Amino acid sequence: MNAAQHNTNERKILKLLKQSQQRLASAIKSFDGQKPNSLEEKYLWCMAVAVNQAAEGFIILKKSRLVASKLMLRPAIEATICVKAALAEKKFYFRKIFSEWTNDLKLFEKDPAKRKQEEILFDQFQARFKRKHPGYPAEKTKLYMSDAAKYAGSDVVNIYEYPYRLYCQWTHSTMRSVLGKLPSTDHIDASIMCWCTLSVLELLKGRSPAVIPDLTQARKRLVELSPRP
Repeated sequence: MNAAQHNTNERKILKLLKQSQQRLASAIKSFDGQKPNSLEEKYLWCMAVAVNQAAEGFIILKKSRLVASKLMLRPAIEATICVKAALAEKKFYFRKIFSEWTNDLKLFEKDPAKRKQEEILFDQFQARFKRKHPGYPAEKTKLYMSDAAKYAGSDVVNIYEYPYRLYCQWTHSTMRSVLGKLPSTDHIDASIMCWCTLSVLELLKGRSPAVIPDLTQARKRLVELSPRP
């Protein structure tokens, strides 16, 4: 593909991204005053907000701050992987809660008494969770992103193994990213973000108050326009 064709395709992908982000923002507004029907649905609504925020930031930064826009990709991919995992595997939900709590516990490394108190409170929460949600496994097993990707499916594993890991380099401010030594992702950034927004929109169909149109043509269009990584 020559440079002119690439630029044309990128403009079309960005237009598609803006459309899907606007649809996602509209869907999120429909959550106001509504209650989700399940834990998975509750998590889906939360991750829809996360992806929408990342996509909105990406669109703004892409215009004039190309490198800064890359910081929006990892959060969007992570949220998309996690929500797909939540809808596919009931083990995901409590494992995610436990993992986030474990990370928060690091705040009390120098305060053993506070740490012990937090551990007791979490045990109480776990007991309540088991009583209220008996259909959901509630084991204290840390969740890694590789686990979430496997729960989500083989196609998502591919996203985790290359784009996600690559964009982590920018969010972690590695030497290679700061020095500009990483493989260029300029040609795939917009299509990856569009994949995230369309994926979440598809998952919201039937699981939110929003009326979401058929996205088959948008998906097909994205595949046609997207370059290979």
